[in-house]
Amino acid sequence: MAVHFTRIDRSGSGKSMRLSGEKTKTCKTFFLLLLLAILSFAAYANTLKGNFVWDDRALFVEHYDVWQWKNIKHLVTCQDNLFEDRYTGYYRPLPNLTFLLDRYLWGQNPAGYHLTNIIFHLLTTLCVYWVAAIIFRDSSVAFLGALCFAWHPVHTEAVAWINGRNNVVSSFFYILAFAFYLEYATKKSLATRSNHFPCYALSLFAFSLSLLSKEYAFTFPFTIACYQYFGDQTKQKKKISTIAYRLAPYFIVIFGYLVVRSMVLPFHGVKFMHWESMWMRILTVPKTLSIYFRLLVLPLDLTVHYETTLVSSMADPVFWLTLTIVLCFCLLLYYSHHSSPASSFMFVWIVLTLTPVLNLVPLSDEGTFVAERYLYLPSAGFCIILGNLLVTSWNKWHGRWKKALRPISLLSCCLLLQWYGFGTINRNLSWLSELSLWKDAVAQKPVSYRPYFNLAVAHRDAGNYDSSLRMFEKAYWMAPAAEDRGIILGNIGYVYYALREYSLAEANLKEAIAISPRNPANYNLLGNTYFMEHNFSEALIQYRRAIKINPAAKDPLINIGIAYYKLGETDRAIDHLEKVKSITSPDRRLYYYLGAAYDRKGMRCRAKEYYRTYLKLLPRDANYQKVVRRLKKMEAARQSRNRFHR
Repeated sequence: MAVHFTRIDRSGSGKSMRLSGEKTKTCKTFFLLLLLAILSFAAYANTLKGNFVWDDRALFVEHYDVWQWKNIKHLVTCQDNLFEDRYTGYYRPLPNLTFLLDRYLWGQNPAGYHLTNIIFHLLTTLCVYWVAAIIFRDSSVAFLGALCFAWHPVHTEAVAWINGRNNVVSSFFYILAFAFYLEYATKKSLATRSNHFPCYALSLFAFSLSLLSKEYAFTFPFTIACYQYFGDQTKQKKKISTIAYRLAPYFIVIFGYLVVRSMVLPFHGVKFMHWESMWMRILTVPKTLSIYFRLLVLPLDLTVHYETTLVSSMADPVFWLTLTIVLCFCLLLYYSHHSSPASSFMFVWIVLTLTPVLNLVPLSDEGTFVAERYLYLPSAGFCIILGNLLVTSWNKWHGRWKKALRPISLLSCCLLLQWYGFGTINRNLSWLSELSLWKDAVAQKPVSYRPYFNLAVAHRDAGNYDSSLRMFEKAYWMAPAAEDRGIILGNIGYVYYALREYSLAEANLKEAIAISPRNPANYNLLGNTYFMEHNFSEALIQYRRAIKINPAAKDPLINIGIAYYKLGETDRAIDHLEKVKSITSPDRRLYYYLGAAYDRKGMRCRAKEYYRTYLKLLPRDANYQKVVRRLKKMEAARQSRNRFHR
């Protein structure tokens, strides 16, 4: 009996120790995740001071009133008619929903939008930890890999730029879907996997959300297939039929996505750049890959604008140099496959997730070959490899070398993380404003005119007209195409218009129209110039020319109605503006002049209705106080009439 009780006591003690060990492990994991969350937030905290920059301004300032719950159907279906001339052809409803929520919570305060980006980046970092912990089964590798991901400077464009959110949101759900799949696939027995089937279902759901955020999630099923071949360390032999069975639901989700997209987003045709030679784009792939590898390994000289030209032939030395670099990476992958299958898979992750952005099918109207935001998802693989290298360099030293070389490994790790952390914080400063962003781009001495043009626009919007004219002039002489020079001349005309030098504005705009006669913005601005000179008839002619080129252009449509009002043709003004109201998004000028036109005709009730709608629209303009005073007068007159009738 004594022996019997002793055995029971030992068993209980062992169980208690196991529970204690599991509790300690859970506490350690929780601490590491909390630390990662804090450090991720700290790296991007200074972006909360940032403004709307680049495309953010067009989306969230110029089209502020579009982001309303009443437009949710169009925003979810990504109907571009809400943004007039901003056709993209993208179907990304999930980021649009987050922007809509931001507008509801924060209004026009950019700090709230930046906070949402930081939160998604933080969550993505935690998912990177989760994936690395499952694949490498080492919390140290997972923590260092996730920390490298949280602090890598190349992520600044995706996180600090509000409209770069689609990269972060899609990557979050992509990595989350992969983590759930790993939880399911790494279970050894069929019974255990059956218990984890909810993880498989959650993986499918997260993958669907990733697709609804960005099209590059199409690579996900291939990532799973590569994991089963390269990275699975459970030593389970998977039949092709088993892998195909697991992948089939993901392809069904892709098919469903394509069906839904074709139903809600009409096909407008595809605008491709550089279609002149598929062969040239294929030759350029090694060059593009080499640039991305360089940015991952050495994130130096980061910029918003990368200049990459097509490789024209195999005789080009650039082709052979970059091909050699890519082949070296492939050889490294081949020889490390058996010794470190997990690291091999993470390298495949990098290449596979870069595939959609290698410009084999160019999808950018501006011919963008390289952009830092495209590295957000691929960099997860690189950072996990880096975390594994840091831990390996620490663990490999034994015996007499241990005391001498481990401090060097620790110092190298600290210096790397310090470089990443401070590099990110410093890089964020370039994204705080439009001026700082394009000043940084111009500092790289680009050959293209675009950074100079964008800096000129930033100076113009900031009221620095002299600096703006200097940058526009430099951009003009660098622009290769006549159409580009026409756009620049139109913007020079805009600067002179803002300076109220209408004769110079008119001269530049007429020259711009002569060079580029199909640009409706120049006709509209020339009409505004005539309008300010009280030549309303000539202004009306220019507005009509703009509409003839682009019938959906909102500004000239409204300006035609205003010109009718100024010419005293009140009925025509009302008829025209009422039609415009039914086909465009809300606009302050539209409601102001509708109110003024009805007021002129003595239709006080309709006038008050439009005036009150005008007062609700932001931001306020010069007519705001005038309308407030007019409404007070109208109310006082109404009360006076009521007293008289009594």
